[in-house]
Amino acid sequence: MFSGQDLIKQALIKQLDASSMRQKVISNNIANINTPNFKKSKVNFANELEKALSPQKRNLLTTHPRHIPSVEDIKNIKPEIVTMDNTLMRGAGNNVDLEEEMVNLSKSTMEYRTAAQLLNMRGSIKNYVIEGR
Repeated sequence: MFSGQDLIKQALIKQLDASSMRQKVISNNIANINTPNFKKSKVNFANELEKALSPQKRNLLTTHPRHIPSVEDIKNIKPEIVTMDNTLMRGAGNNVDLEEEMVNLSKSTMEYRTAAQLLNMRGSIKNYVIEGR
């Protein structure tokens, strides 16, 4: 049986996976900034996570807001890489904007660090409760 704590842990783990994938995609975009006809990619994750966390998408029937939600929907979501081929930023068919990529990289790094810190805090709290220190 899963608890609400497992739901949070799974969501944080998925956030780490998505942030890691996003950083690889951004690195690939930057590496190909001068490649003719290269189209940048991005990672879609937030919408899928939001759908999985919404009460309408949960598999379990809950009749009270404090009932434990299902963690299975969280386990099944996967970040998706999408190629952005509907924009044109530069000549030669390339659509990579270095400033935009750097902003996205900073945002993704902050998301990764935040999720990692929250997971670490959860472990520290459990250690404190179990060991008393």
